[in-house]
Amino acid sequence: MKFFVSHKDNPTRASVVGNSFRKGVMITGNTLTGDSMLADMAILYGMSASHVEIYKKRKAIGKPSAFFDLGYWNRSTLLNQQTCYRLAVNYWHPQHYISLIDEPQKFNRPIFPRYKEGKKILVVGMGLKSYALYGHVPHHWDMALIHEVKQKTTREIVYYPKASDRTAHSIPGTTFYTPGKMLEDDSIWRDVWAVVTHHSNNAVEALRMGIPAFTWDGAASVLCGNDLSLLENPPFPEGVPQFLNRMAYCQWSVAEMSNGECIKWLTKMLPKIPMNVEIRENV
Repeated sequence: MKFFVSHKDNPTRASVVGNSFRKGVMITGNTLTGDSMLADMAILYGMSASHVEIYKKRKAIGKPSAFFDLGYWNRSTLLNQQTCYRLAVNYWHPQHYISLIDEPQKFNRPIFPRYKEGKKILVVGMGLKSYALYGHVPHHWDMALIHEVKQKTTREIVYYPKASDRTAHSIPGTTFYTPGKMLEDDSIWRDVWAVVTHHSNNAVEALRMGIPAFTWDGAASVLCGNDLSLLENPPFPEGVPQFLNRMAYCQWSVAEMSNGECIKWLTKMLPKIPMNVEIRENV
């Protein structure tokens, strides 16, 4: 298979992923090309406008693309070989093929039972690139969402913008959680009643912690709805352990990219993954 792999020479996560994946391509006997349209598969890091354009052009001629970005968990330091990056094929998120993943047990983190002791609603914001991707004015979607949440509950609302969004600001009627503080500390979740977000890795983490989530897009939307009238009595889905094990195959470590394990799985799985996924905008 011939791969196009987006690449940067500067020391960024994009360059680490690009270099690691390119090693894996060569180890597995595949080939590289610098032409994104001639490649059998395009590997792109992040949702930049240029990468979205490549994806759309390839989609129009029936060619697959895959996006890497920060992992759902194990988002460690830049050069750590065990740092993970999420992989989504033929769309920004993997929900259109998660149910097709049937693999041995890989998920090795604690999974908690349904938790009902939390008091607060955690609203997780979108990032600046996501606003553009979905056709929204920055922060307007978050503000509209919080307005709707207020109509459904009297609980304290904690607003947590995406960590990379340094333009985010507090929204009246909420407690502002400073961007950049990661929610990977299990103790932080002990005071959360439910998570509400357009799409966020934190919705996946909420399910692991036994906390309901409301989502409009993203991986967790496989199990979670977005009917906010249920906010005071939120349903908690069945099948979370199986979902999380499938999610473990939707992210790959730097080491797994370099040694070819990620590519072997991707090439095996690719024929099963739907090609004509609807591009969701203004949702």
